[in-house]
Amino acid sequence: MAIQVLHSGMIETGVSRRSARKRVLVVDDDGTLLRALRRQLTKHYVVETAIDAEDAAVRLATGDFEAIITDFDMPVYNGIWLLGQVAINYPMMNRVMISASDPALFTAHIQSGLIQHYHIKPVSLEGIFESLEN
Repeated sequence: MAIQVLHSGMIETGVSRRSARKRVLVVDDDGTLLRALRRQLTKHYVVETAIDAEDAAVRLATGDFEAIITDFDMPVYNGIWLLGQVAINYPMMNRVMISASDPALFTAHIQSGLIQHYHIKPVSLEGIFESLEN
């Protein structure tokens, strides 16, 4: 298999560039926001979506994701519960929380590293892209 270093610093191994893109799971019970994030992120990433934490848990078990973006306030299980599951089962996965709630509510989770990146709704796409690349 030939390996080629691309001008962007990416390494190509004969696999198409499309399949080499990062896989991201976006979780939010707001369908409008979920569709908007998917539409924008799909330009740079392979994106799957889930409407709640339970749906996300199923997708996580069957996919190979590098990052998860989740809302905090969802029915049944919230984003903190979901990120806790991700941290235990997929510790190398980049964890991003989005919420309209006061960031002070999440200080302990941010300091502990459970939440690696936090964005207040309405989210900045530039901020989301930056979080996914770090």
